Amino acid sequence: MTIHIILRLRFILFFIFTPLFLLQNKHFPFCISTMDKTEKRILKERQRRLKKKRKEYLREEKKSLRQQKHELKQIRKRRRNGKSPSLWDRFKHLFTRQANETPHHHKSVGPWKRFILWRKERRSFRRNRLEARQKLKHQARTRSKMIKREKVHSRKESRKMKEKTRPMRQKMREARLRHYKELWIGFFKQPIKVKKLKEEEKILRKHIREDIRRQRIKAIQNIPDSISSGFSYKLKIQRDKIRFFFMYLNESFAGRRSLREDPLIRRDLFKTFINSTILFILAFIIVYFSSRLVMIYVARIYDIPAVLYSYRIFWPLYTYSSLYSRPALILIFASGPIFSMLVGLLFYRIFIMLRLYNINFKLFALWMLFHSLNLFFGAYIVGVITRTGFVYATEWLFYSQVFDVEEIIFVIISVILLLVSGFYFTRKFLIATNRPALVDAKIRLFYMFAMVLFPWIMGLGVLLIMNYPYNPPELLLLYSTTLLMIVPTMTNFNSPGNKAIKVMLHKQGVHLGWIYILLTIAALAFIRIYAFDGIAFR
Repeated sequence: MTIHIILRLRFILFFIFTPLFLLQNKHFPFCISTMDKTEKRILKERQRRLKKKRKEYLREEKKSLRQQKHELKQIRKRRRNGKSPSLWDRFKHLFTRQANETPHHHKSVGPWKRFILWRKERRSFRRNRLEARQKLKHQARTRSKMIKREKVHSRKESRKMKEKTRPMRQKMREARLRHYKELWIGFFKQPIKVKKLKEEEKILRKHIREDIRRQRIKAIQNIPDSISSGFSYKLKIQRDKIRFFFMYLNESFAGRRSLREDPLIRRDLFKTFINSTILFILAFIIVYFSSRLVMIYVARIYDIPAVLYSYRIFWPLYTYSSLYSRPALILIFASGPIFSMLVGLLFYRIFIMLRLYNINFKLFALWMLFHSLNLFFGAYIVGVITRTGFVYATEWLFYSQVFDVEEIIFVIISVILLLVSGFYFTRKFLIATNRPALVDAKIRLFYMFAMVLFPWIMGLGVLLIMNYPYNPPELLLLYSTTLLMIVPTMTNFNSPGNKAIKVMLHKQGVHLGWIYILLTIAALAFIRIYAFDGIAFR
């Protein structure tokens, strides 16, 4: 309590003597209408200190009020929890109390006197407790009133301060508006302002222009030497790249000893090859046939019949049918590739979410992205070459002819994007492993063989057998466009960025995905039995 009284007295004395001191000071900032920068800074510092002290005082008051409320709650809680004895128990306790239980000042009196003294002590205790509660409540009310008065006083002070500084703020606002007005007037009078140069600056600029002209003439004269030196430098760079590539290849093949000595790594590489091959085939089947079904569904909107084969879509209508309108052809042949691209983006998001988990589904998501990119960009390259499929959408959209500028530009963009995506697929395939030991620098080449190259060869072989003996040229070219992504993927696994990859998984081990194996076998059987002979949609 003494601390709170001292703080209260300090606060009252501060608010009494501070205004007197400021009024006696000749440099009081509020007594003049204009202020310089030092007076403004002094005023802001004084206001900041005042606000800080006021906040500290209010914080102490609130803290003491919370403490008093907490004490009242504890008293009430003890009162509720404590069970008072009955009247019979109290009366019986007066006559059955032992000698050692009796208070010292009650030993010399009888039981009746003892009862009267106990009642007096009980009443005095209740009276003191009631007085203490009333005192605490009174203190809480007075402190809350003081806090309210302080808030009102602070608001009044802020209003007075605004009133006193209003002329200064008005002058600053007027000066700012006058400055903006002068800028706009100067701009409209002379939009292109030419700075008057002195004679020395003119001479200096003339010398600079002459130096630039001499440098350009010298550069033009040195063009043959620069071309020859640049060509030799590029050849040197290529030789260094080839030498480093073979050096990395030798380092990679040096891991054969690790494969011979560790049968667990050989077993995990074999399981990786099986899983990757199965997921390659299953992902292609899902993306390819789902895009074809989307094209057939869009065709049914325009009442165009179709027959779905495992190797192509057959359109029974003759070429010059009235149902083949321009919007219909654009939407039908563009819907499948666009749907494939959307599916690929979705599964890429899923792969990013699952890259830290030890499951085979993340590899399945990666192969789905691989085939989705091929069925968008690769399908356009194939369409330009064979004049089928996706190229019809751009032909009817731009009314272009064979090998027009638009088609050539789109083909170049598609090839570049497939090559660039192949470089990025290397890192994704390294992350897609379920065992960090497989991406070690010694056996990383064998891991890439088991994860990418051999599954690609085996998967394409299975897809060729699935449609045997009908493998049209457009489907074979669609298989071959995947080579644009496979080659960069296989040549980029030992780059400095990919060497720094560290796969951290809590559970290590490669498990065969029996569910994917059964699904792939069932899908191949269904396609060979039903879709190979054609499914009509009318």
